Amino acid sequence: MRDLLTTQTGIDVAAFIQRVMRPAQPRIKEVREALTALLRGPAARGKSARERLARMRPALVDGVWESLTTRFDAEWLVGDPRRVFLPFYDLGSIQYGPVRPPRPSDTPTSRLRDAPWNLETVLGMLAADPETLVTVERAAMEAASRVRAWGVTPPTRIAWTVMDPLGAKSPVPSLFEAWVADAAWYVLNVPETSEEIRLSREFASLAEDLYLQFESARRSSKGPFRARGLATARNLMMAWFFWRSLAETEVVLQSNLDVNGRPYEFGYPPRMAGVRFADLPDVLDPLLVAWGLGYHPVDIRGDVMVIAIPAMFRPVTHASWRSVRTAQSMSLRHLLDPA
Repeated sequence: MRDLLTTQTGIDVAAFIQRVMRPAQPRIKEVREALTALLRGPAARGKSARERLARMRPALVDGVWESLTTRFDAEWLVGDPRRVFLPFYDLGSIQYGPVRPPRPSDTPTSRLRDAPWNLETVLGMLAADPETLVTVERAAMEAASRVRAWGVTPPTRIAWTVMDPLGAKSPVPSLFEAWVADAAWYVLNVPETSEEIRLSREFASLAEDLYLQFESARRSSKGPFRARGLATARNLMMAWFFWRSLAETEVVLQSNLDVNGRPYEFGYPPRMAGVRFADLPDVLDPLLVAWGLGYHPVDIRGDVMVIAIPAMFRPVTHASWRSVRTAQSMSLRHLLDPA
């Protein structure tokens, strides 16, 4: 699974950084032209609330989706019950831990459709390289399947959405980040690993490269969006290195209760105390494959694994992403709470 990202000695950091939040979209121009042609008339650009709402009508989006999947030989994206779609929708934060594992009720059922909610998701899906989408879905589901070791029921579906660059100011905390915290805590607090990793040239080089790229992105014209992605990717990549290092030792998961018997906010249940890191599946490894292809595995929410397409293209139906988000919110209120 790691072949897309690694050299013989580890992650190819330079190649990884170039791909983060930059999915290949070889068909972006022709798909946009075809989509724009279909929108002339009922979905022409406009400024009124009524017009914005009309461009988000499920019937209109469904018609465009059906027409363009046929035109671009992408019928394989249609009709698979394992693939669903979410709107621009703030998933909110869940503070995962031993007292708050993922639950079936976390599934955002009312917001799942078997076709995209908006035309921007249509563009993001059809402009992508088909083989890349398949690889991303396989990598995400592989990561999701490995959560079983933590007593979590793996999701059975992928939920696609578009990651709005003007969306939430900070990434959604995910179940995987709870395990990142686990690995980081052990590296910082277990003497037999912390000193070894601190002196590692590979670790020093990795940290330096990621920090410089993050600072460069933060200061650029498109900085906030890409820097946010790099920050999350940096944490995952560092944690991957930590996890790999811990798996080469005999370090075990310690009791996650403090001296007063209260649970720390670690990502594993109490029954796992005493399990070696070496005996646990590496959930971060396949996640880095998806990240390295430019996509953003957001989180596991109940029965779905949420994956976002970074919106590194101009919106189709409105002049700005802010307008798209406003129209999506209006549409959702109308459809989910008509009263």
